[in-house]
Amino acid sequence: MLSAGASAVFVICLCLEVGATRIGQWLAAPLITCGQMAFTLYLAHVLALFFLMAPLLEWFQEHGGLNRTGTMALVLSGAMAFNVLAVLGSVLWKRRYDRGPMEYLMRRITG
Repeated sequence: MLSAGASAVFVICLCLEVGATRIGQWLAAPLITCGQMAFTLYLAHVLALFFLMAPLLEWFQEHGGLNRTGTMALVLSGAMAFNVLAVLGSVLWKRRYDRGPMEYLMRRITG
């Protein structure tokens, strides 16, 4: 446990050092826009799981099923695709609008 904690502290310190550089800021900019749209992306991932992944897994089960490796590959590829689309969508959305759609709605409701 001590080793894992030390490794985590090392990685955090390394990220802080890299983030302070110009290249680190350039790499972090798309992730910052994702962080600013966290509620929207959370809702989007729940909807994607419900409307895309669940029916897809069900379809595979009806047509012969998947082994454990196939299921894991499908889930990992879906997660990677969602992450890439989330970063790309956040960057494109942020170019035109100040806030994400759900963040805007929550600000509007709460005043």
